[in-house]
Amino acid sequence: MKILKLCWLLPAAALLLSCSLSNECELSERYTPGWTQFVLDRGFNLYEFRVSFEQIVEVYMGDCAADKYRNETRLKITSKAPCDQTINFIIEVTMGDDSYQVKKNDVAIRSNETIDFGIVKRGGSRIDLAGIDVAIYCPKCPGDE
Repeated sequence: MKILKLCWLLPAAALLLSCSLSNECELSERYTPGWTQFVLDRGFNLYEFRVSFEQIVEVYMGDCAADKYRNETRLKITSKAPCDQTINFIIEVTMGDDSYQVKKNDVAIRSNETIDFGIVKRGGSRIDLAGIDVAIYCPKCPGDE
């Protein structure tokens, strides 16, 4: 009789344990596509800038899926110009219905400095499938006139 109860109790315990574990929060998918390109300023074509997008996507399963879901795109720009400058830029990101534009004016940037603009887009398609057009406008450095 005790063996019969034990045979019934073990599968029931295993079922209860598996049901309780299925609601735990776990990361089911993560990808971080990126896009980096060196571009010359528009106008003078003298100064190089490194433009980088990084998209972080994390998909979770379980009770926390909606709270922990993450899809954000970050932007960084590095100046390779030989002097400190104030730049204006427009970046067109073409991704069908998820297309967007990042535009900033009067951004002070030092020579060889990287500025992290943080999150510029939440949600959307994969950035590595996008068409990206960068237009950076800046003055000439002293001595280049």
